[in-house]
Amino acid sequence: MNNKIAYHIHQGLESTIMILKHRLKANSDRPEIKIIKEYNQIPTIECYPGQLNQVFMNLLANAIDALKESP
Repeated sequence: MNNKIAYHIHQGLESTIMILKHRLKANSDRPEIKIIKEYNQIPTIECYPGQLNQVFMNLLANAIDALKESP
């Protein structure tokens, strides 16, 4: 497995939101989903960025899916 590296969590969140941008647009099932970013200052962390970004992707995709299913 790759070594952990210093990583900015904000960078991972931003790239994940960019990837999911098409899923945030309005469609016939729901209005546009707006992301409100209120990031605080946090230090870089030692982690596996790919795995952390996958967690962000899963959390945001699940939240989008849950909005689709809500009445």
